[in-house]
Amino acid sequence: MMLEELEEELEEELEELEAELEELEAVHLDWRRMRRLTIGPRVSK
Repeated sequence: MMLEELEEELEEELEELEAELEELEAVHLDWRRMRRLTIGPRVSK
């Protein structure tokens, strides 16, 4: 396999991973927002 081909494949893989990470971060933010609504802020005793 040529070095250029390998580099292209890695760049494509990186783009896919970055897109996946953005999705996960958005889901995590939604989850935190929902959790705050359902459980409410933490109350220290």
